[in-house]
Amino acid sequence: MRMIQTPKTDEATVLQNEIAHYRTRYAELLDPFKSLSEQMKRKKIKLFEDLATRDNELIKTLIELAQLTATFPLEGIAIGLFGQTSTGK
Repeated sequence: MRMIQTPKTDEATVLQNEIAHYRTRYAELLDPFKSLSEQMKRKKIKLFEDLATRDNELIKTLIELAQLTATFPLEGIAIGLFGQTSTGK
């Protein structure tokens, strides 16, 4: 018996494939970012704003990683939630 996929399921599959492709493409950037995050935890730096005032080397690493990362294209309706505020498109 073959299951019929609804458009919603198809869209979810496409998004999952895009995310998997993105992770594969930027795998070499994830390791330095994980290392950066671990160093921030060890130094008890919770905000990226605090990072700029407490550790210049880590902030340089973060800037380099950000510059090497391409934006993730969003199509259709995209909603982002940031803390207590939200934005919608």
